[in-house]
Amino acid sequence: MHGIEISMNLFKIILHNIGVVIVGLGIASRGDGRSARSQGRIGLIQIVVWLYRALGAAVAIGVMELLAHVAQEPLSRVPFVTSIVLTMSLPDSEPAQPYAVIVGHLASCVAGFAAVWCLGSGEMASAVGVGLAALLMLTLRAMHPPAGIDAFLVAGWGLPASWTLSPVLVGAVLLASFARLWSVGERRLAR
Repeated sequence: MHGIEISMNLFKIILHNIGVVIVGLGIASRGDGRSARSQGRIGLIQIVVWLYRALGAAVAIGVMELLAHVAQEPLSRVPFVTSIVLTMSLPDSEPAQPYAVIVGHLASCVAGFAAVWCLGSGEMASAVGVGLAALLMLTLRAMHPPAGIDAFLVAGWGLPASWTLSPVLVGAVLLASFARLWSVGERRLAR
C-alpha cells in the first residue's frame, strides 16, 4: 500500500508541474515583442510533441514485450528499454540515429564476447566488456550509451552468439525503423 501512495503522490506532483509549465508559458514575456498568446501556442505545441514522444516510447515498449513473449525471450535478456527511451524522447540526438543504435548494439555484443573469451563469464568480464564497448562505440563513431547493457549481459551471463542476431540485431533494426516512422507523425504535429 505504501508504494501505491508514493506513486500517487509522485503522479500528483508531475501533474502539478505540468500545469505550472502550461500556465507559465501562457503568461511569460520574452521581451522580444512576441505576445504571450504566441508563446503559449509554441509551449503547447512542445507539450504535444513531448506527449507524442512519450506515447511512442510506450507503444515501442509494448511491441518489445509482445515480441519477447512470442519469441519466448525473457524480458531480462531484451536490452532495449533505455534505447527506446532515448530514441523516442530525443530522436534528433546523435545517439538516437539508426547507425548509432544498430552499430552500438552490435559493437557492445562483440565487446562482451571478447571479454568472455579473455576472462570467462562473470562480474569482472562484465566490467571489462562494458569498458571495451564504450571504446568500440567511440572508435566506430556509433555512441549509443544504452547499448552498453549488451556487453554487460553477454559477459555476465555467458549468452550465446546467436543472441546477437535475435534479439539484438533484429531489435535494433526494428527500433531504428519504428523511431524513424514515428518521427514522421511528429513532423505533422509540429506544423
